Amino acid sequence: MSARSAAVSQPFGPNGAFFLTEEQLEALSRLLFVVENQRDFAVVCGPAGVGKTRLLEELQRQSRAAGKFVIRIDAGGLDRRELPQALLAACQTWSDSHSAWQTLEDVIAGRGLSGNGGVWIVDHVERAAEDLTVPLHRLLQLLGRRDVRGTAIIATNRPGQLAPLIDRADWHIELHRWTAEDTAAAIERLQGHGSLPRFSSAAIREIAEAAEGCPATTLRLCELAVLAAELHGAATIDADLVREAGRQRTMPRTDHELWTAADEQPFATLWRD
Repeated sequence: MSARSAAVSQPFGPNGAFFLTEEQLEALSRLLFVVENQRDFAVVCGPAGVGKTRLLEELQRQSRAAGKFVIRIDAGGLDRRELPQALLAACQTWSDSHSAWQTLEDVIAGRGLSGNGGVWIVDHVERAAEDLTVPLHRLLQLLGRRDVRGTAIIATNRPGQLAPLIDRADWHIELHRWTAEDTAAAIERLQGHGSLPRFSSAAIREIAEAAEGCPATTLRLCELAVLAAELHGAATIDADLVREAGRQRTMPRTDHELWTAADEQPFATLWRD
């Protein structure tokens, strides 16, 4: 797998950039096929930090641009009773816990009448407060009705927890950690889009080892290494600068710095799991 970008702006900069690897571009193509053909559902799996959430954000953007009705929620902390309420809230519809499923069924049926059953994305299922297999199965039943034909996209880094459902998925997409070669290809590709210091071979090896194949960590280390190079006036980023960047990444931060970083939306936030 070689890493290439769909589009890039301000690589390694503080304002972020749009970047999808070749593997993610292929996964996006498959998900768009599932959505366009109104298949029942797809599962997106892979270790934390490989870009599942970033992929789903891009799926949401492109699907909405194509006129699709898209709902995306984070399942983190939700229990079984809260899942339908979270979906309704994302639809800007509210209901009490006793009638949430009935209200959700009405919403989904209404989408079916419009000819667009919609795309319903549930991310971070592994972070739910309890097993969501039962309510997810109920959601799939509602979306799979002949008069609805909606599509569910479920993302998790623990596919085993979806064992009762995963066999019926129209597509099982798995993202992987980057190899050392993938890391080098991504860095070289991004460097081609701006006037940046060059990364030495030793620096790239250091980044690959420190990031352990996690794209978010890889890009954050690159960003910090570029800042360190500018601070030292270095024309080339070597392994020592990468190690310095790694120390900055793990350094405790003040509340003010954390608030500032949140406002700036650093590059790596686009690689949320």
